[in-house]
Amino acid sequence: MNSVKLLGAVAAALVVTTGCNTGQPRIWRVAYDTSRFVFVDNAQCYVSKRVPQARTAQSNYRRDANWVIWDGVSDANGRPKQYLDIGNPDFKLGDAPRVIVEDAIEGDAEQRSFVAERQVASLGPISCQGCATLACRESCGQTARTAIETRIGQITVSWDSYNPAATGVIRVNSTYRCVDNGAMLQDQCPQIQRQEQPATDAAECQVEVPFVARRIDAAQNTNYSNTGCDGPACGN
Repeated sequence: MNSVKLLGAVAAALVVTTGCNTGQPRIWRVAYDTSRFVFVDNAQCYVSKRVPQARTAQSNYRRDANWVIWDGVSDANGRPKQYLDIGNPDFKLGDAPRVIVEDAIEGDAEQRSFVAERQVASLGPISCQGCATLACRESCGQTARTAIETRIGQITVSWDSYNPAATGVIRVNSTYRCVDNGAMLQDQCPQIQRQEQPATDAAECQVEVPFVARRIDAAQNTNYSNTGCDGPACGN
């Protein structure tokens, strides 16, 4: 994330100047259970509407990350805003479209809630699986459709409090939508009743997991080089 080095420099400067933690970005060491993301036990999350027999089970593994919260300004209605940087985690919920967090999330400071959503619209789906080019699809007797696909990824991070030992919930929603784009068959979404193959991620899924967090209090020698990151590098 682009905040990693910048926030470190700003936070360090504030500590030296003021000698206290007031007003600077707050850093949290966070852990949450990834087992519900590794295997989603919900038939709705799969194109076939059946839970796969092949699965990976795990227990007591926790994903660790460094999160950063800093204060913004009030909006037009006078509600104070905050920003949350959780790095760039990548969530794959069953067959549903992948949800990737790429930027800081704006939230409501009073509610301690941060919600971000991204929608991507495209033409499709590609009818011939495994083909990346038109020539490949034509060679197997199929062409790409021009229906309108929309993939929606939403992430919600809700904090119970900002205490030194805090808890909260991460909720990830992934949605696929397809809308006909004309009367011709190639302009329409695939239909199971016509024995047509839908997109490989034509599913909808939601997974919610709790998290625990420990606030890292600032001091004049605090190292901020790992803030706002997610993954193995956060432990270095």
